[in-house]
Amino acid sequence: MKVKRVLKFYFCADRLEVRLNNLILKRALSSKNSYNAEACADDLIKLIEAKRELSNLYAFLNGVLKNFSCEEVKVLKFYAAMRKGLSTVSEPVKRQIRRVTVKFTRKCNSVELRFSTALKLVGEYYCLT
Repeated sequence: MKVKRVLKFYFCADRLEVRLNNLILKRALSSKNSYNAEACADDLIKLIEAKRELSNLYAFLNGVLKNFSCEEVKVLKFYAAMRKGLSTVSEPVKRQIRRVTVKFTRKCNSVELRFSTALKLVGEYYCLT
């Protein structure tokens, strides 16, 4: 599990939902004739299923993060938004990020087993976040 990717998914889930809704709408409106209706229906089912899987993952992560303090959530949000590595921040900030991310990964120890499909989808739709 790539912690930074999962955190970015969690903090950008509202944008991802809007973009998935737009993809669903675009695909639904693209089936103007009956020749490609079955293919469009299959694509719609895949997109809706992906949205459901990601929603379940988000609910799990939300349950995990509600036990964190406000300061710890801010640190995780900062880490998720970072574009460069930890070498660009000061040593105290680096230690704080590591401490909180280790705490997060320990709380999410069953996420890979329970949400393996959703984690693959996070990687697939990562460019939309």
